[in-house]
Amino acid sequence: MSEHGSHPVCAKTATTSPASAQSPISRFHRIDSVSSCSSTASGQSQGSTNGKVLLFVPVAGSSLTASASRMEKAQKELDALIANGAKLPSRVMKELVNGEPIAWRYGAPEYVLTDLAYVKGRMRESGTTPLASYVEERCQTFIMEATHKARYDQWQSVCQETFYLQVNDEARVPGGSIFENDMLGLLYLGNVIKASVSADYEDRNESQDPRAELAEAFPDGFPMEVLDVFTEPPRCYFSWRQWGLFTGKYRGVKGDGSKVEIRGFAEMMLDASRIRSLRLFFRQRDLFDGLQQATDRVIPTRGRRESAATSFLSSTDAVSGRATRTASITVAPVMYNGSTPNSKTSDIIESLANFTLRQKSITGSRHDE
Repeated sequence: MSEHGSHPVCAKTATTSPASAQSPISRFHRIDSVSSCSSTASGQSQGSTNGKVLLFVPVAGSSLTASASRMEKAQKELDALIANGAKLPSRVMKELVNGEPIAWRYGAPEYVLTDLAYVKGRMRESGTTPLASYVEERCQTFIMEATHKARYDQWQSVCQETFYLQVNDEARVPGGSIFENDMLGLLYLGNVIKASVSADYEDRNESQDPRAELAEAFPDGFPMEVLDVFTEPPRCYFSWRQWGLFTGKYRGVKGDGSKVEIRGFAEMMLDASRIRSLRLFFRQRDLFDGLQQATDRVIPTRGRRESAATSFLSSTDAVSGRATRTASITVAPVMYNGSTPNSKTSDIIESLANFTLRQKSITGSRHDE
């Protein structure tokens, strides 16, 4: 079975519908290394804006950028790994479908950063499990098409008339109803605003799309891989994982580079190498909880550093005879849009700070005696 062979048409190819019409040309060019984990197999590249490459456009007017020098450095590192035997994720990318050029939303995708993250962080050994490699290629091609192709009738990874995507027991989503920013790798997030996450965001008065927050948290890519396949086609049950290094920002907190990972299970129905349906089983909450735990680890660490620096400065002032400042010294809590500590909370913080200063003063007096 050739991984890059032609795909026979499944059932009857759907005609162009409103959902498959080409989207308006965007002023953005995107190399979506965060969103869809696609490789550079096409040999085509996208343009850059002001010397930078736009990685992800989750909502109008929002983007993440990477400088050309950063991309060049990543490409050199990736080339070195490939020279040593590393294998890139495989995706089927063609320049023509039924004799027509592909209608890309933002130009042909090229994913140096995510491919680099994939090669450096994968768990499954490439080439040792052909069935897993085959299923993963189906997934990777679907992700690339769902994110980048403007016309649904040019998707080659799915049976266009029958394909649907389903997360857990939620409603089935027809392929033509999957929008460009609904996929974060294999994770379908089109319903993330309505899911259990939404109440949490509404409570915090957040205005930013959580999909954009996820993209901002993983600027170095958020790749996926198939781990194990338990049944043969046409009905394949398999496990998968996605991971990324928290090197960006999440809710205003700069990441410490720790790994955030989510795992799931899936059922893929195939017909002549095309996907008839894809059911994903995972908890969206796990990804947001993982990021929140990462930010919670960062904040106490920074707080300890700031407290140590403050103690050093205070002791230096005391030795030199300068008056110790009396303003409260606290680590600012993480704020969300429009949120401020209430008066009771502020009073508690101020009381704790004053108590700490008084205790330091008493201890210093005893030492002087």
